[in-house]
Amino acid sequence: MTTFIITESEGDAALLWEHLNSDWDDIRVIARGSRMGAISYAKTISVNRDEPAIVVLDANTENEDSLQILRSEFHDLVMPLPDDIAPVLILGTPSISESIEEGVITEIEAFLSGADLSKFRYNPRP
Repeated sequence: MTTFIITESEGDAALLWEHLNSDWDDIRVIARGSRMGAISYAKTISVNRDEPAIVVLDANTENEDSLQILRSEFHDLVMPLPDDIAPVLILGTPSISESIEEGVITEIEAFLSGADLSKFRYNPRP
């Protein structure tokens, strides 16, 4: 089974690919040109191919209230899908490039290794 990692820009996709552990051989990193393009493509992959999709986006903020809004908006866009196939969101805070080592790659690798997936699901109650 292939895991799709979808982001907005080619630069972010290249950065993610460069930093991912080479042990992960069933991964495709794809840029879709926009935030909505990335989310839409992830939903399509999840539904039509029944394969896991991770959306990795720049948060463009470190403010916790703003991060919660981004998570909520993502949830609203994917919530018609059951949790077992819905794409998950990983935010680069404040950006993917600024959090590549400490946050983004660690979270992607946790997801790929089968960590508790509830950590990646939106919970409206903090």
